[in-house]
Amino acid sequence: MDVRSLFKRAFAHTPPRVVRVPASLELMGGHTEAQQGLVLSLAVDRFVEFACVPRFDGKIELVVDRAEQRVSFWGRDCEAGQIPGWAAPVAGVIRRLRDAGGSVKGFNAAWTSGIPEGIGFGEHAALGTAAALGLRHLFPFAPGPHGLGAPPKPDRRGEKPKLSGRERMHFAEFCHAAELGMRVGDNLLHAFAAPLMNREHEITQLDCLHRTVEHHPLPPGLTLVHCDTGLRDPRRGLHRSRFDALCRQVGERAGLRSLRSVSVEDVNKALAKMEPAHRGAARFVAGECARIVLAEQSLRRGEIGQFGECLFQSHAAARAEAGLSVPELDLLVEEARAHPGCIGARFAGSGSDGGTLNLVAWTQVDSFVDAMKNVFARATGRVLESRRLKVVAGADG
Repeated sequence: MDVRSLFKRAFAHTPPRVVRVPASLELMGGHTEAQQGLVLSLAVDRFVEFACVPRFDGKIELVVDRAEQRVSFWGRDCEAGQIPGWAAPVAGVIRRLRDAGGSVKGFNAAWTSGIPEGIGFGEHAALGTAAALGLRHLFPFAPGPHGLGAPPKPDRRGEKPKLSGRERMHFAEFCHAAELGMRVGDNLLHAFAAPLMNREHEITQLDCLHRTVEHHPLPPGLTLVHCDTGLRDPRRGLHRSRFDALCRQVGERAGLRSLRSVSVEDVNKALAKMEPAHRGAARFVAGECARIVLAEQSLRRGEIGQFGECLFQSHAAARAEAGLSVPELDLLVEEARAHPGCIGARFAGSGSDGGTLNLVAWTQVDSFVDAMKNVFARATGRVLESRRLKVVAGADG
């Protein structure tokens, strides 16, 4: 069901506006974000669509397409634990606006999601971003570096102006803080930056220290293929939290603000007396930061093979040093490397999301997908689901 039909079915009229926000997908570097590293991410053609209209009794009513779940509450009730999990990203935006001094009155909202659950495509981030963009039109606000700024002035047609590049970063930070407040999702800034700032057929590079973004063209002639094993680890959030804690402890013991700029040699020297888990996590972060710099240089020079090799090396290091992969994903990456049409592959998302991300020559996608399905079926007896993804522009604001 499309969102306009869902909204009309729930509230008996058609919404005047629909916000459409794409899914986000980490290409490399997500595990370096907490250490102020660099992250390469994408926006892809799976979308959350969000529609909302004001109401005058101060109440908030939300409807979602999955089993048409429905909830109503007052704005003051937007606290973690008081709102069902599926509605928490929207409640987080309301709470963040309220805490920042913004005005949020009652409204009705409905949304639909074409983002598969639990596979690391940033569904919570896309929903939170869509809700913030929708509410921006109902109750004008403008996130800034130090809270809310002056609301945008409408144009002659009454439309809010499009967000500028810097405003998009402030908006991503606002939505990220809203998610943190409700303790939902993966709490990663790049999952909010890509749906707002990505460009069609380009890769978004987020500098997590300086909060700046650069864009690199996706190498031509390639298709993005996500191979989904169907395996899900319900403790994925705990795994990432533990990894971040290990890296933070390394920094504290070594007297470093972050592991962003240290070399692998420096890490090895500093960690001589630390536990293997600390050494592995820190080596992976330091190495990943260096690999992303190499990947960026490869993209600038048009060295597609070298760029793909950075993805393969990222997966190998994650497996050997940090234990971030599982045997099923290792199998798929090894088979991808052996396929002549694949230039690069690594685990997708946190490593516990049960999928791999592959860059494949578009002329050999069918062959690649068939090969992956066959080898996975022989090895595990399970069916592998493959998704061909298009890299799209972020939401227009």
